[in-house]
This record gives sequence, structure tokens and C-alpha cells, in this order.
Amino acid sequence: MLLWIAVKLFVQGFPGGGEREAATLLQAVRIMLIADLTMSLDNVIAVAGVSQGNILLLLLGLGTSIPFVIFASGLLSMLMDRYPLIIYIGAAILGRLGAEMIVTDPVLTPYVNLPAFARYGFEAVCAAGVILAGRISLKRLIGADVSSEGTGQSGGEMEE
Repeated sequence: MLLWIAVKLFVQGFPGGGEREAATLLQAVRIMLIADLTMSLDNVIAVAGVSQGNILLLLLGLGTSIPFVIFASGLLSMLMDRYPLIIYIGAAILGRLGAEMIVTDPVLTPYVNLPAFARYGFEAVCAAGVILAGRISLKRLIGADVSSEGTGQSGGEMEE
């Protein structure tokens, strides 16, 4: 689930990637509720993954991350607009965390016990996979070439 959320957040981080217009007030409220629930769920899953079952770390993580997200979201949005590399880094981190949650899941570990090199390889593949899936989704969604996004090259940059 975290991998899917990471792809969605990657796509939404680019202009035109996540914007939907509402025709009615009910649709606008629905879009806002879904976005808020998705972001809240994403935050909880990410903090739970990082805390690795430690309840104190989970509570501290949620207690500090929620106010941080609320107060720093404007600054973070501005930084992501200016430096799109932040979107790639965040997507890769979420992809790696999702892979780590898969390989350390108590239900799966008795059946799949990967050696360290395979585990790190799987985490790297998931991190890259989130970025690749996000880029494919973004291209399909807006039909733009994102290969030069953030590199300063002309002729393929997305327009705002």
C-alpha cells in the first residue's frame, strides 16, 4: 500500500499531476476529503514503517510530524516547486520503506528470508520502481516529457 501511495504522491508533486477540478460543491468536498485521508494514511504508514513496531517512536513520530506537516507544508510545497529533485528523493525513500515493510513483515518472514544483499537489492528496485511507475503515470496523465524536469534543459520541460 505504501508503494502505491508513494507513486500517487510522486505524480501529484508535479504540475498537472494531481489536479482535478470539481464541478459541484459536493465533488470539491469529496476531493478534499479523499486527499486529506490519503495524506493522513500516508503519514501514519510512513511513521509506522520507520518506528519498526516501537510504540514510543510511533507516538513521538506522529506527534511531531503532524504539526510539522501542517505548519511546513507551504514551505515544502515551495521547495518542491523550485527543486523537483526533492520529489524524487521522497518517492525513493517511501519506495524503500515500503520494500522494507514487505521483507520484514512477520507474516512473510517465515516463508521468505532474504539474504542481506537480496533485501537491499529489493529495496533499491522498489525505490526505483516507484519513481519509474510515477513517471509513467505522469506521462500518461499529462502527456508531457518529464525527462528534463529539474535539469534546466529546455524543450521538454513541463509548463506551469
